[in-house]
Amino acid sequence: MIEPFFYGQRGALAFYHPSSDPTATRLMILCPPLFDEYRRTYRALSDLATACATNGVHVIRIDYSGTGEAQGMLSEVLDREWVDDINLAIEEGIALTGADKTILVGVRFGATLAAQVTHPTVER
Repeated sequence: MIEPFFYGQRGALAFYHPSSDPTATRLMILCPPLFDEYRRTYRALSDLATACATNGVHVIRIDYSGTGEAQGMLSEVLDREWVDDINLAIEEGIALTGADKTILVGVRFGATLAAQVTHPTVER
């Protein structure tokens, strides 16, 4: 069952797809593209999250602050704050799942943001 929740001071939104394996130690963070590309990839990323969770990985899909269904106004957010949203999603995911390894999957600009993340649990 997918569990949505807001996190961080700016109100980023996360969708948690729990792993089918309760002992899973890996957490995947899906970092979407922006704007129209977000809309076009929404279903594919949701299906990817479900498939990975079914195969034993905890997955969190995020909406960066000021985008998608997250809180805040796009005009009030800087792109470096979206990198912070990814780092905070990792922390929330670790607290939620107990995972000790993180995999980042970014699409288009989401990949650019993910490449800037320096969290110590990121293995790929």
